[in-house]
Amino acid sequence: MYYEYWEMQKAPFDNVPDPNLYWEENKSLEDAVSEILFAIEEGNDCLAVMVGDIGTGKTLGLRIILNELNPEKYRVAFVTNPNLSTMQLMREIIGQLKNKKINTRYKDQLMEEFNEILFEYSNKGQKVVIFIDEANAMSTSNLHDLRLLTNLQDDQGNLVIFVLAGQKELGKRLESKALENLYQRVGVYCRINGLNGPKAVQEYITYRIKVCGGQPEIFTEDAYTAIWNYSHQGVPRLINKIAKLCLKAGETNQLKKIGANIVHDVASMFEPTKSSLNPIEKNNEPPNNVPAKMNEPVKYG
Repeated sequence: MYYEYWEMQKAPFDNVPDPNLYWEENKSLEDAVSEILFAIEEGNDCLAVMVGDIGTGKTLGLRIILNELNPEKYRVAFVTNPNLSTMQLMREIIGQLKNKKINTRYKDQLMEEFNEILFEYSNKGQKVVIFIDEANAMSTSNLHDLRLLTNLQDDQGNLVIFVLAGQKELGKRLESKALENLYQRVGVYCRINGLNGPKAVQEYITYRIKVCGGQPEIFTEDAYTAIWNYSHQGVPRLINKIAKLCLKAGETNQLKKIGANIVHDVASMFEPTKSSLNPIEKNNEPPNNVPAKMNEPVKYG
């Protein structure tokens, strides 16, 4: 495997939400994780929201929060496909909480069943937490129905907290007049951004490499600036994609270091071709410290 060439025990840049590779110095993501965990543990809020561009780490953030919850205190459902009808969504949630398939066909019966579950776990001293990833895919009707589910309380407080994560479109919809009643119930609202400069990109990459057992000096200084430029200024998913392909190219070409020229050659595969650019774009210089082209072609495997 390519990562073994770089003396690592596992792949450092696969785009999977691996909590073991979580880098705590991404301030906006770390703040979101901390605020949502506090909201869950305090129990005073029924709805927490995390929004951000594609690839900024929202799913990873949810996984980190999930891993921090004591299973003796919390019962959890984690929905990854919210593009369902309200009935399907409720069956999915109840099924996860009960750990069995739910065939209930009527909405009022599902509501009653869900209510019973909440009180059952509340009597056991447990709170229900429902994570919904890619919540921007939820219909407006589903979001309205979600408001009804947040009404479920006992004398001590909320019986359930929903944690929604989605793209910025979710935030815009929640802030619209049409969903004002739901927006008023949001207790925590977090916005996730990319990494804030080449230095942060360097720290992020070297952290992941070290966690996987490698030496941190694989990439040169100018390579980090190039990755920052090509990753839409610090989007973690794009950083991972570029860094992974650079390591593969390094293995194939038996390199000792990854410089900006390798980054440029790799990232150019995902950039528009020169023929598709307008005349102004054609005259633009490459990003800082990135050569216009390599002297020799790089092989990728």
